[in-house]
Amino acid sequence: MYQVNFVALQRKRDPEQVLLQCVPKHKVDFTVKKLQDRYKGPEPSDLVELVEGEQFFAAFEQGLKLHSERPDCVDGKISFVFYAKMKNMKEVYVTSSTDRKQDDVKGQVSFYRGSVPDAVPQEAHKHRKGTKSDWMATLPIRLPKMKSLNQENERQGISYSLRPLNLGNAEVGYLTETNLLSIATQIGSDWMNIGINLGLPHTELLRIKHNNSNDFNQLVLDMLFTWAQRNSTETDCIEKLVKAMRNSKRNDIADEIEDVIALGKEKYRQSIQRVGLDQGNSSEDSAIVMSQS
Repeated sequence: MYQVNFVALQRKRDPEQVLLQCVPKHKVDFTVKKLQDRYKGPEPSDLVELVEGEQFFAAFEQGLKLHSERPDCVDGKISFVFYAKMKNMKEVYVTSSTDRKQDDVKGQVSFYRGSVPDAVPQEAHKHRKGTKSDWMATLPIRLPKMKSLNQENERQGISYSLRPLNLGNAEVGYLTETNLLSIATQIGSDWMNIGINLGLPHTELLRIKHNNSNDFNQLVLDMLFTWAQRNSTETDCIEKLVKAMRNSKRNDIADEIEDVIALGKEKYRQSIQRVGLDQGNSSEDSAIVMSQS
């Protein structure tokens, strides 16, 4: 059994980017201190007890929601599995279901228990009492009022969200800017090798490195989005991204991309079925059949 704190921090340069993490209590002060230059947010949650391998979920509430669906989502909640020696950390983009042109949106993220390992059911279940036994913690998240990007913001390079971006198409599945953010958080020190395998010139990678010398996370984002924005109209852009990851020995990221695309294909198939088109036929085939009937 481990005592942990939950952390929910927003990136200072982009409050819609939220870092969620479950941290063992003896590491929480060090973890928060390491992040405070780039992130801000409430104090960590009160202590909660988790067992190794226990599942938990994070749900955005009170007017907040995920910017787009992810493979690790269940009913709109982000799924985690706690392991004491792992980071237990994910970064996501959130948006609001309410209008932010007039006021801030004061929402929250709550953490809930999921399934427990079969080996220790009694140890875990004894901490679940009452009607809200699955709830563990809630932390506030505030999205600021929308701001127009004036000249001062442009001078300082401030932005509140990444430009909407879709790689792929409806039939094969999309990678959105939120998916790319998740990919970027996993790249780490392999960023330049991946950039080279994506076909970015070495001189441009050096420029990106120079422009982001004080912010490694932004450096990786800059590299990935520079490539993505140039290739978003290419029909094989996702295939190129997967190939670059595999050539860079990052099969873990390549597999995640393929999982996202598989989810997109399944959703497209379901949408086709909902509008009554035949399984296995394209829209063009269905139109031909209808015209001949």
